[in-house]
Amino acid sequence: MVKKLLKDERSINKEKISKAAVEVFLKKGYQRTTIREISTKSKLSTGTIYFYYKNKEEILKEVINKIDLISKDTFPEKIDEINPVELLNNISLELTGIMAKNYELLLLVINASSNIPKLNSFFYEQFKDRTQDLMEMFEKLIKKGVIREVNPEKAAIFILSNSLSMVILKEGFLKKNLENTYYEEMHKFILDIFANGFFLKK
Repeated sequence: MVKKLLKDERSINKEKISKAAVEVFLKKGYQRTTIREISTKSKLSTGTIYFYYKNKEEILKEVINKIDLISKDTFPEKIDEINPVELLNNISLELTGIMAKNYELLLLVINASSNIPKLNSFFYEQFKDRTQDLMEMFEKLIKKGVIREVNPEKAAIFILSNSLSMVILKEGFLKKNLENTYYEEMHKFILDIFANGFFLKK
């Protein structure tokens, strides 16, 4: 019983710290944020924060680890029985939705990792982990002869970068100019290019 209470307290405190840290990071920027400010926002002592984390870098890493870009449920077990265009569309839409939901946090991460080498290495490893399932999916589709032979890693990165680009436009400086149907329409267009290419067949 005591162990459970301690575990629950640990989870609650870490959740408070993560939530407070994200709020302060987004308001002030990662580099200008201090542990004391996170302490004030979370209403926990600095000692409590240091009990769970060595520094704000560890807090940011844990926050990023909680963002699952792609759910395992997205990949059907019988991948060969699914229309590949529909499969790619569903995966791309899910990716875009998660990125849109975490847009400000993603920008924070991009900015922090571009200025801090240690964070850059960490986020690169996270990115590689997130592409693994996508790479395996492309490998299966190639093996089944459903799509032509392409580099699975580059295909995975292409899907991720397309989704990120769309989100940056829609949630960023073109937010007021783009229609609500922008994501669906752009995904249909991109998938049409996937299936048919830009050029007329000879």
